[in-house]
Amino acid sequence: NISVWDRLLDRRLVKANASERREINARTDLRMEAPGAGSDYAAGLNPHGIPIVTMEFAGEVGGGAYHSIEDSYANYAKFHDPGFSYTLLLSQLSGRAVLRFANAEVLPFEFNDFADTMEKYVGEVTKLLDDTREETKEMNQLIHSKALWAAADPSEAFVEPKEKPEVPYLNFAPLQNALAKLKASCRKFEETKKSAETNQPAMTPGTERALDEILMKMEQTLTTAEGLPRRPWFKHAIYAPGFYTGYSAKTLPGVREAIEQRNWPEATQQIEVIARTLEAFADQLDRARVLMARP
Repeated sequence: NISVWDRLLDRRLVKANASERREINARTDLRMEAPGAGSDYAAGLNPHGIPIVTMEFAGEVGGGAYHSIEDSYANYAKFHDPGFSYTLLLSQLSGRAVLRFANAEVLPFEFNDFADTMEKYVGEVTKLLDDTREETKEMNQLIHSKALWAAADPSEAFVEPKEKPEVPYLNFAPLQNALAKLKASCRKFEETKKSAETNQPAMTPGTERALDEILMKMEQTLTTAEGLPRRPWFKHAIYAPGFYTGYSAKTLPGVREAIEQRNWPEATQQIEVIARTLEAFADQLDRARVLMARP
């Protein structure tokens, strides 16, 4: 007898570590997980920037049946969802979401969370470079001092690794400037939307259609014509399955994977690509804000 929202929030709080719990308590919403893993989004989000959302109930029943002979109606009805309580609830939940979009005068997208999430991702790739630099320095010191050789098992063959080149400092300024522009555009859009909902006459049907035309294609602004390096099919600049990890999603994959592979020229080039992508998103959102500001 509590809402899906309250139960999900409580479940995340119970499973969270200290820092995650602080974030959950500080927010009025729940952060979406990064999409882009495996085949689930390969036909829509990854190549074309088609907006997606996944809704599911999971966690009370262990896995093991998927793609096996036990993946059957009988197994599902007896063990996974006896009485089909969650099945019914999921239909109601997703149905309400579809109706919410269908009946809205203007698509009910919210963008401050997107800017907040991009700030999180930019911080992660910046830290990844710093951590890689520090780890490289420490490993080279262990190699140079012969500590790895001295600590090795003398009864087994030991091949000492070679020292790696020092990690350079990359210029994240284009990405940070684009992020600042994005945050400002998202904030102004939400302010204009709130003002329009309370202080001005309803928009004309023509303005609503023009605004929806922009909003429904915002995700496509996050794609690039050239796609990811060596993976032109994956055109979304923010989300993709990892090149080496398969189903595991990578965020800002062009920059993140270039740093992981120590490809510094490519990392610099991908910083510029993502910066231009976020700036284009901000510019498109500014156009939507101008439309929303007039009846």
